[in-house]
Amino acid sequence: MERTAAEAPAKLDIGSTSETGRRSTNQDALICRPLLGDRGAVIGVADGMGGSFGGEIASKIAADRIQEIIQVIYDKKGIRELRPVVEDLFQTISEDIRAKALEQPELAEMGTTLTVALVMDGEFFVAHVGDCRAYIVDSISAMQITDDHTLINDRKRSGEYVSPEDEARLGHVLSQCLCADAPPKVEFYPASGLQTASGRHVGDLLRRLARRRQHRGYRR
Repeated sequence: MERTAAEAPAKLDIGSTSETGRRSTNQDALICRPLLGDRGAVIGVADGMGGSFGGEIASKIAADRIQEIIQVIYDKKGIRELRPVVEDLFQTISEDIRAKALEQPELAEMGTTLTVALVMDGEFFVAHVGDCRAYIVDSISAMQITDDHTLINDRKRSGEYVSPEDEARLGHVLSQCLCADAPPKVEFYPASGLQTASGRHVGDLLRRLARRRQHRGYRR
């Protein structure tokens, strides 16, 4: 069905920024690319870990690989068809990291989080592994739409009591990331289908893809 002028999605205004914070190096890699002119965008952040050198490599692998979505989008009829493509790209990133770690054993501990939003024609979905947070932000509120993949948050979601001591000691430890160890379980928002957003929300979608903490670890 053809959209009327009143129903047409708002033009997207996208941008990105990153701060080193207390670390000496910045292990973030950002993705911020328009799709099909101003009809959509791919927006995301990968936050590497495994030492300054390894973390930067892992996050760059993720950011470079996820942008392959731009190459395939012209072969797809709509955003709905891109969910399995994005999930496959997450798996490929883990395989790339595994291959790099085998090639350079000193990088065996490297990994990265990855949170990506794909927006097109007024609809979007988010794919997520790790503890970077995706928000929908408007003029009066900010709604977090991803769960932190950390040991502590997993325990809380299962209904287990978490002591303040455990939270302080383990709060930064990831339960999932893209790494050489195991295939990721990609979380999608919404869990199935697509989210329809108003023009205002689309314009503000993922204004902030925020790191949960300045320091994090991944315990195997």
